[in-house]
Amino acid sequence: MMSTALLFGQTKKTVAQDGSGDFTTVQAAIDAVPDGNTKPVIIYIKKGIYKECITISIAKAFVRFVGEDVTTTKLTFDNYASKKDSAGKAFGTTGSSSVFVNGDNISFENITFENSSGPVGQAVAVNVIGNRVAFKNCRFLGSRIPCIPRVQRCSIIKIATSKVRSILFLVRPLRCLNIVRSIAD
Repeated sequence: MMSTALLFGQTKKTVAQDGSGDFTTVQAAIDAVPDGNTKPVIIYIKKGIYKECITISIAKAFVRFVGEDVTTTKLTFDNYASKKDSAGKAFGTTGSSSVFVNGDNISFENITFENSSGPVGQAVAVNVIGNRVAFKNCRFLGSRIPCIPRVQRCSIIKIATSKVRSILFLVRPLRCLNIVRSIAD
């Protein structure tokens, strides 16, 4: 388990489905981070399966997400590329993501990211647009393309993958990218 000890100036928010934390959903905890935030915020996520489409807006920054355990803390949703939105338009590959990371200076530890749509075509677990985004001891589960970082300066470290056919990295320009993959189950 990663240490979530607070340093001077940090704020910690806890997400727990059973109501024992500050929030019962991850999105509610994200929404509580002030727009334009410049101080470190830790969002500690207790074990559970959180089925919600999560968006970290470009206005959110300096947030560290720490799961209780990589095998028991799961962020999942079930959109897929050919699924239609309320306007009747297909989500497309990038729009099918379970988690959208648009903010900068975001990190994740001990979390499993999943797109649980099943064998229905392309389905993305995480779509990263923000800069300086890091994953440590995380798992990515999805159909064909579990993680799409599309950024200019992304540091992705210790990506633990399980049952993954491929990971597609669309990084422009290809600089400042550090990828270390380890297979864990």
